[in-house]
Amino acid sequence: MKRLLLAISVVALVLLPMGCVDVEGMTRDAIEGMLEELTVTYTIKVSGNIGSNFTGQYDVVSAEFDPETWVDFNSDSYEVEGQIPPAGYIEYTTDEAISVVGVFQKQGEDDELLMVELWRATELVDSSETTAPWGAVLVAAFP
Repeated sequence: MKRLLLAISVVALVLLPMGCVDVEGMTRDAIEGMLEELTVTYTIKVSGNIGSNFTGQYDVVSAEFDPETWVDFNSDSYEVEGQIPPAGYIEYTTDEAISVVGVFQKQGEDDELLMVELWRATELVDSSETTAPWGAVLVAAFP
């Protein structure tokens, strides 16, 4: 058994420099598979009293394979503002994200409700609400 393991090791060491084993391809496949499992669609749902104004910012982190650094992380930031419509909520959707963080603030001194929910596909992962004048909420999701 020891001789077999030694023989396999020697063959691998000989074949590897000759290019017979695609280590980079195997590494790429493994990393891309891992990233595919980590990425998902996130939806931020902002709701509250109809007609209430709000502002917000949310950051989305994504990643892709990079042959030099293995993984290249990217971050995009979005600033939003709006008014709760008659439907009762506004949604912001991100595709292929690893994590999302958002901060939203009421734009008024009233005591009306501002609620923010963060969904990973069909799973509610975080939510926060406030009725404070000019109140702010934070939601975040990480793998």
